[in-house]
Amino acid sequence: MTRLVALLLMAGCAALVGCGEYKSAPVAPPAGPGQAGQPAGAQATAPAATTPGTEPASMPIELSTGVAMAQTLPEGTSMSFSVDYRVAKDAKVDPKAKYVWVIERSGGGTPIRKEIPLTPQGTLQIITPWHPEDGPFRSHIEDASGTKLSASIEMK
Repeated sequence: MTRLVALLLMAGCAALVGCGEYKSAPVAPPAGPGQAGQPAGAQATAPAATTPGTEPASMPIELSTGVAMAQTLPEGTSMSFSVDYRVAKDAKVDPKAKYVWVIERSGGGTPIRKEIPLTPQGTLQIITPWHPEDGPFRSHIEDASGTKLSASIEMK
């Protein structure tokens, strides 16, 4: 049964956000106005919520239903993660901008940083090489410069 669930998760996951891969290296910040990749006068459409490491009461993206589940795969046990998100009505989502889903483990180490497409609402999923004993886990969404756009939530 666990393998069936893992296979279904992988199939659905790949269809949603290409979850078969993840990035553990930081994403480079976007080019500034007038530089390559961004026209002069362009503005970020999602409000700058906070600087890295801080969390104000109101953020432009709300995370819910954070799930961390052990998966038995042919290569051994891995962890799959899923989280629902919703962008606040007054926040704009730029489909060309880069957003990053960050998953951290309690023991520290390099977090998983998965570049994601962002729509007004959706579900993010990924299967990682981490193991259950690496937890507990937390996640949040950032823009490409590392500004947190959601509060961190526990992945249970």
